[in-house]
Amino acid sequence: MDKSIYKSCEQCLSLLTGIEIPRPQFPKEKDFGYTLKKEDAGILKSIAKQLSKGISMTDRQHALVKRKLLSYENQFKKHNIDIIKSVEVLDSPLRKIDRSHWIKILHYNDQPLLGIRFPFSKKIISRIDELRQLAPFQSRQSFPHYEKNTHYFPINAQNIFGLMQIADRFESKFSVHPEIQEIYEQLKIYDANKQDYVPGLYNYELKNVPAQAQTDLEDLLGKCDDSNLALYYDRRHLYGLKYFDSHAVQLSMANYGELAQKIMCRKEATVLVPSKVFPFEMLVEAIVRLQRFPILIVLDEKDNKDVDGLYRTHRAFKGFVANEDISVLFRMDGKSEFNQYVADNKLNNSVAKNTKIVYISNSKLPKTLFKTDWIASCVISIGGKGLRFNNVTSFVQQFDLQVVYEDESSSVYWNRSERKMINAIV
Repeated sequence: MDKSIYKSCEQCLSLLTGIEIPRPQFPKEKDFGYTLKKEDAGILKSIAKQLSKGISMTDRQHALVKRKLLSYENQFKKHNIDIIKSVEVLDSPLRKIDRSHWIKILHYNDQPLLGIRFPFSKKIISRIDELRQLAPFQSRQSFPHYEKNTHYFPINAQNIFGLMQIADRFESKFSVHPEIQEIYEQLKIYDANKQDYVPGLYNYELKNVPAQAQTDLEDLLGKCDDSNLALYYDRRHLYGLKYFDSHAVQLSMANYGELAQKIMCRKEATVLVPSKVFPFEMLVEAIVRLQRFPILIVLDEKDNKDVDGLYRTHRAFKGFVANEDISVLFRMDGKSEFNQYVADNKLNNSVAKNTKIVYISNSKLPKTLFKTDWIASCVISIGGKGLRFNNVTSFVQQFDLQVVYEDESSSVYWNRSERKMINAIV
């Protein structure tokens, strides 16, 4: 006579894991006389704890639990339990999961947006995060990153291409809005023929850039080759160059020092250079190698009441820049060592087109800068924990290379124009 008994799938899982279902007032794992394999413990105990809290299984969880429980058939037999029949009996109905996955044009507060939805996947979420980093979410935008199982993005070519690339890698086929699919097909053609559309350097040849920009770059840096490709890469933000052969760039950058390479690889216009890590002479060497003259140097008026800041920077540039090519456009109040140093070294020159270094304070923007055709190639801010929120800040943050030279390697700098914190080079 068959003395086997039937239990539910949940009850059998409880016996095997030692986790009571439903959860008692004082939960504690028990030993019901079963030996659970180490490799099964994590997932089965996790599902058992879920059930103990009153959350039923999904269809996929049930399928997994059934498969695992059946592998313990001999142990259940010893306890007179027919596991084959028991796994088909449920105490509560399976929890239905929406496994739809799609890319649509949605609306949030009447604003058209890209929306992507998919069953939970750490890999897909990781790629979603990577896409967001390419175009940081702006605080002024009035919609969320994520809401109701849907990830939101502004509608633009970059996001459409990125999301569709993510969808193409997914194991199941996404449902895609026809308009998005049409744009994506065009973007794939565009991507496959970058040399016909994307501004950049292809085999050391500038393509898809205005003729004047090409002339300006070649006049400044010379015809592009493997020796100066890194310098072209350094100017990519200024001239809108989007395509480079990354391997060729790396080979070219190998000819430059550590700090120069770090500056060239900046993602934003602003870079913080900690003075405790890099002596100012090393920064000068990097700027010279990058051919970043003329230079605008911003001194913190509060921290440079004496001559130290001016003296230190002026001395570091000796051998590269003659005194007659330097102009200091501000003075300290009253009789000061700073003013005397300017006079003694004849640094009170007028700003001309060939001036290589111009000094200003971080408290006031001289009108002289607007009355000449002098344009800086980079800005170096010395001390002061960056720049104040004034017209000097607004002026210097228009340049494609802004170096903030600080005394703390842990410094961060709020870039007002880009509305983000910039971390220091370390």
